[in-house]
Amino acid sequence: MIIIAGQIKTKITDWVEAQQQIDTIVAAVEAEDGCISYRLYTDPKDRTTLFIFEEWETPAALASHGQQPHMGPLRAWLKKVEAQSALDRYVVESKGKL
Repeated sequence: MIIIAGQIKTKITDWVEAQQQIDTIVAAVEAEDGCISYRLYTDPKDRTTLFIFEEWETPAALASHGQQPHMGPLRAWLKKVEAQSALDRYVVESKGKL
């Protein structure tokens, strides 16, 4: 399993548009083959910071994700809000309950 986690700093000013963009992209990405989960959360202390957490079945699924047509509008919106990301990639060999 591949996990992507991190923060995206933005200059969001239109929160209605931001929520629409987030809702649209989460639904589209979660429908992709190999996506286990995809979440974007707003930091409650700083609404211009988004937290992202993604789980992918395989490296190939993650690679395919970046090539999907719905990623174009997301990239355009992220450019509009001057997004700066700090993301980490984790390769997980096993997963279990705590």
